[in-house]
Amino acid sequence: MTHNSLKDAIRDALEPRAATRQPTALDIAQEAREAKASLESNMSCMARITVPAGSERHRVAFQLLRASMDYGRALLFLLETHPIDLPAVALAMHRSQIEQFLRAVFVQFLADDEQLADFLQEDRGPRRKNEKGKWVAIALKDLAADVEQAIARIGQDDEPQKLARTVTNSWDPLCGLVHGGKAIRVMYQDPNGQIGAHVPACIESTFIVRNEHALSLAFW
Repeated sequence: MTHNSLKDAIRDALEPRAATRQPTALDIAQEAREAKASLESNMSCMARITVPAGSERHRVAFQLLRASMDYGRALLFLLETHPIDLPAVALAMHRSQIEQFLRAVFVQFLADDEQLADFLQEDRGPRRKNEKGKWVAIALKDLAADVEQAIARIGQDDEPQKLARTVTNSWDPLCGLVHGGKAIRVMYQDPNGQIGAHVPACIESTFIVRNEHALSLAFW
């Protein structure tokens, strides 16, 4: 194979990959801006919904849903205005956004009266009683699967199991970012060894897409 033919073969092999341009910081900012506008539109619609009088369940569910949206709005604002230096902080906020959304569905559709009372009084998160009658925490990944089923029952999930898969795939890294050291070591050092947030734009873009999916499910 001649030098030129080798170059041609390499170019041909890489051409499909080159056609898919990697997102830039400007792309991330634009995606975040559009996602934030969509979210704020949903928040405006939700603000016009009347919460049934005397229903603590409905009120708490709406409070949790609004909290989830607030986290989403805040993290999208960070990605819109600081896509280079604050994406790791936005990712950490995504963890709380997911938790509040799952709790909103739990309160509204999954918790019985005893579970609701426990949730409101004990401040321990979603729990259920085991076979011995002892309260035990519902693992978040299990809660995500239960929420997925609840959403499917009310006809708002056109991609069954996507939410549960998203939570399963992203939860451990998100927890590591908040609690551990591995993610921090990876995300807070650039290729030159300088300390500071360094999250590849492709990860940020994927994160925004996941965030939009969660928000679309949230506004049932």
